[in-house]
Amino acid sequence: MIIIATKDCSAKTMLCHYFAQKGLIELGEAKERSEEFTYHLASVLTEYIIDQYETKLIHRLITQEFEIMAEEERAAVYIEVVAILQGTSSLSLAKTARLQLRSDILNALTEYLALEELLIVEGFVHFRLGKYKQSLRHLVRMAAESIRRQRAHQEFITLLRCFVELQEPLIQVAHVIVRPNGLYRVLDSKKSLIDNEYLEGLPASLVNHDLDIEDLLISALLTIAPRDIILHFPEDWPTTDAIQTIFLDKIQFCPGCNHCHDSLKAINAIRVNKGRPHPKNC
Repeated sequence: MIIIATKDCSAKTMLCHYFAQKGLIELGEAKERSEEFTYHLASVLTEYIIDQYETKLIHRLITQEFEIMAEEERAAVYIEVVAILQGTSSLSLAKTARLQLRSDILNALTEYLALEELLIVEGFVHFRLGKYKQSLRHLVRMAAESIRRQRAHQEFITLLRCFVELQEPLIQVAHVIVRPNGLYRVLDSKKSLIDNEYLEGLPASLVNHDLDIEDLLISALLTIAPRDIILHFPEDWPTTDAIQTIFLDKIQFCPGCNHCHDSLKAINAIRVNKGRPHPKNC
């Protein structure tokens, strides 16, 4: 027999509700101890611990890690942690964070229940979930770093906007098209190539590595300094948002031309290689 205990009466009621929902309590009949039952019990307890304790643990860890941080900033870190756990954060670990944390609790419970017959929930959470808490602490630190980077990026974008507003145009218009290798090409009002060190002459091998193509295009446009920028690719192409954020009302979308057709072919080829869906027409 396995005895699950808790010091809190309201928690005891909630725990019984969890067990009843999962079929672990049926008409007061005791369940025989077996590997299958132990795993089932551990799974239910894992969900209970996540639901009842995780939020408090996250807040406590944020307070411990960032004692002098303003309350507003702590709230932002918490929101980012929740986004990571829900898989909506842009951080790569958002894809596996929830599974990893659940696995940490489940493994600890399974190992404990295989040997012990009494589990006091509060004590188990406090003393036996070291790996889970360490993973949660790592998540809190990553969330805080993500917030810091987002704010630094936003400050940088604001600085670039100011620079663009104050910059005197060097040419009337720049046409931007997508090349099959994933880079961009910038043309002038006569549709002639504007030679630029940021976009032309780069080895194709660099495109497949840690090269930020958006930054290269933005750097090129800042150097070229056009009065107007005409994009010959669809609005749902990822680079669009970054360019619009910085150059604002300088941006126009071509209603359709041969360059749009070439860009669309290039984008389709790029997305096929990356397994992405095709964009809409320009």
